[in-house]
Amino acid sequence: MSVAPPPVGGEEAAGADDEARAAELKAEGNQHFKDGEHEAAAERYGAALAALGGAQGAGAAAQRCALLSNRAACYLALERPADAEADCDSVLEADGSHVKALYRRGQAREQLAGDRLDDAMKDYLRLLHLDPGNKPGAAAAARVRERLQAQQSERAQGGTVPGLLARISARRGADVEESATDLRRLAGLTAEPGKAVHVARERAIPLVSAAAASSNEALAAPAL
Repeated sequence: MSVAPPPVGGEEAAGADDEARAAELKAEGNQHFKDGEHEAAAERYGAALAALGGAQGAGAAAQRCALLSNRAACYLALERPADAEADCDSVLEADGSHVKALYRRGQAREQLAGDRLDDAMKDYLRLLHLDPGNKPGAAAAARVRERLQAQQSERAQGGTVPGLLARISARRGADVEESATDLRRLAGLTAEPGKAVHVARERAIPLVSAAAASSNEALAAPAL
């Protein structure tokens, strides 16, 4: 028994239905986002992506990018930068000139901080290359540039006894983990003959000794 062929235009109709349903879910997500309900908005955008499925064509591709970019904005508001970065990566794989995705990936990398600030700056510079008049992008690039300069300065100070002592003193007991890291560096300097006199002059040895006797394990362990 022969099987009747699918009706002409059946796949196109199904794809149109998927896009229509995705558009409805996206509108719901947009409303949740406007209301500050970022978790609910992210869920709606995810549902819209699922509804869109593997729909092909320029319209579906553009809709998919918009949904991923919007969900990335939700993840940023929820302080989930790794998830935001992943969604933006997916957008930029499909469309490397997607300005919103570049901006939001830069924001995600700012939240990740540390060595990711360099990557954030690259995203903002790429954005400004594509859209020179983008004011949020320009402000973000200026902000990250300042953070990178401060980071570079801090790293430079981190290799000197005065810099380490100043950082530990400025914390006044706060940020114990960071102080423990600096104490490890400070203790390491005492093992370098060329710096031993300088360490003693700056009273680093008493400081390390006092930390070793501290009841605070986080500070005592690195000093031993």
